[in-house]
Amino acid sequence: MTAPARVNPFRYPGAGGVPAPPLECEHPPPCDCHLSIDTAEANFAEFQERFAELGGLQRHGLLVPVGGPTKCGKTSLINRCVTWAHRTLRRQSIRVLACDLSDIGRSPGMTMDDRTTRTGLRLTTLVSRNQQIHDPAVLRADDDKPADLAERLVRLSESLAENVVVILVAPPVPAPAIDLVEVQRYWAATYPKLLIFVEHSNVDCKEKIRNEWGHARGARSACLEMGFLRPGDGATFTRARIHVPGRKATFPDMEVDALDKIIGDGAMSIGFAQAMLFDLYESYLRRPHPPWPSGDTVTVDDLRAFFLERFLRDHAGDRAG
Repeated sequence: MTAPARVNPFRYPGAGGVPAPPLECEHPPPCDCHLSIDTAEANFAEFQERFAELGGLQRHGLLVPVGGPTKCGKTSLINRCVTWAHRTLRRQSIRVLACDLSDIGRSPGMTMDDRTTRTGLRLTTLVSRNQQIHDPAVLRADDDKPADLAERLVRLSESLAENVVVILVAPPVPAPAIDLVEVQRYWAATYPKLLIFVEHSNVDCKEKIRNEWGHARGARSACLEMGFLRPGDGATFTRARIHVPGRKATFPDMEVDALDKIIGDGAMSIGFAQAMLFDLYESYLRRPHPPWPSGDTVTVDDLRAFFLERFLRDHAGDRAG
């Protein structure tokens, strides 16, 4: 009888060659791609409510700024909202073109003007290739003369057929983005038939966006904010990744409250937690048999020892310098 495969239960997009998930998750609910941690469920519900209030996007565009610290789940929340909006619009017989342009801006030294200009130009090009959803007389993809984001997107909005919505996942705004200027550019470019998502590193900016930006041109916003893990989130995450009934694979168990005890030591994002647990389990897989810790269970002491070892190793060069 073949022994169960030894696996790492904490694989994540970008770790060990694991590809990033597609823009549209096809898993039917309930789906463990999205866990109820931090404020994820509340944010998702707020987006659904705001979306429903509009009664459609033909009269109002919707901007969805998603703020929060690095690796706190902003991208996962955006993907979830995009998937839900895509399916909801299609059920309403609305044609949807979803454009993930989050890869723009990864080149070092790119300015805000570079990012927003390239975003507008590439989005125009993608829409222009779909002849059945727009009026070519209004939208010209070969119009590459200098134009700001709002100028391009107003023409794009006016060119779209009545039963069409374009979903844009914009490039993330690099930290620090204290004044929200780049997010405000997307706000100025949010026209009817456009649903725009943009992530940034700010927190506590909902009131600023609502009060200072207003509802110019009929655009609306759904401001979402993620944060650090809360007490109990570690147990939820552990159960979802380790305590999976029927999983035909082998890996060490983990004390359900171990991660929560680590979180209690200081602020931690879900991205940091998953990356560190992935590295911990990879270190076990590289060991000769038996690869697992004493007792085949990862304890809070194991976690603290590994985190400390990583911290000392990562900062050894700083001390040497």
